[in-house]
Amino acid sequence: MTAMSNNNDKKRLSDDDLRKKVARLRRAKKIYLPLGLIVWSLQAFLYPLVKIFSGFFDKIYSISPVWVPLLIFISPTVFGLSILQLWWESGKRIRAVVADTLLPELLSEKFTHVTCDAKRGINKRVISSVKLVDLARFTGVNHFLGLHKGRKVEFADYDFSYSTQYGPTRTFFKGPWMILDFGKQIPGRLRIRNRNGSSVSSSNTKSNIESPNSEFNRRFQILADDLSSAIYILTPQFMDQILRASAAANGQLLLCFEGSRVHVAINTGRETFAVTGEEWEMISLDKLRDNFRQGIRHLTKIIDIICEGDGLVG
Repeated sequence: MTAMSNNNDKKRLSDDDLRKKVARLRRAKKIYLPLGLIVWSLQAFLYPLVKIFSGFFDKIYSISPVWVPLLIFISPTVFGLSILQLWWESGKRIRAVVADTLLPELLSEKFTHVTCDAKRGINKRVISSVKLVDLARFTGVNHFLGLHKGRKVEFADYDFSYSTQYGPTRTFFKGPWMILDFGKQIPGRLRIRNRNGSSVSSSNTKSNIESPNSEFNRRFQILADDLSSAIYILTPQFMDQILRASAAANGQLLLCFEGSRVHVAINTGRETFAVTGEEWEMISLDKLRDNFRQGIRHLTKIIDIICEGDGLVG
């Protein structure tokens, strides 16, 4: 886990300045979409123009390389798609500006030494190395680092999806992903997946070991690199904590224990700190703060259950 520094003292936008900045981004977004479509569609009108002014283009062919007429056709597509990309990025910027402004303030109510960057996620190699979820296309946002009750926590919202052959992109995991540093080295690696939820892995869903708790075995897939790591982690008390964390997760709970860290991923089907243009129009900043606080309470509740008492990460 990377080192943390406190960025709470960084100057933040006031509510009025935030509203003004988002309003400017929304106006730009409304312009980019029709403008991009208009520019992109100009290509359809160039063909008849080429026919009308064929003599002019014959001159171009005679004195210019062949890429000149091609460039005349391609330019509207390139410029149009570039403007549409600006339209798409405007939506991301709205989310990032709002999250980067509100999250540090709200996270500081439950965490210390908070750093935020709403535009990025956790290091991709770290996420892919634990193999909790199939490695399809995935993106992370709303990244933050902080200390909760003295424990290092790294967080991001993640979206895992893949393109189907004959249909639209399918999302099979969407929700929070946390890495907790529990300060104890464990042998091997242990992955635990709640069976109740969408399939996040194409591999066999059977466990390669069984715990003494039949209810736990029924609820979770257990994959251990070696028996010693499973015996070390899956004590009766800690299995009870995992069962309670799963009940409080409001989604499919996935865990990976490796080294001195535990990955906690929850397939809730939504971002923890979602901000869309539609939400911005419909709700106030106070309501958005309430939504973010609710998400933070959900995360800290899961952390507190997993790190409770004298269990593995206590």
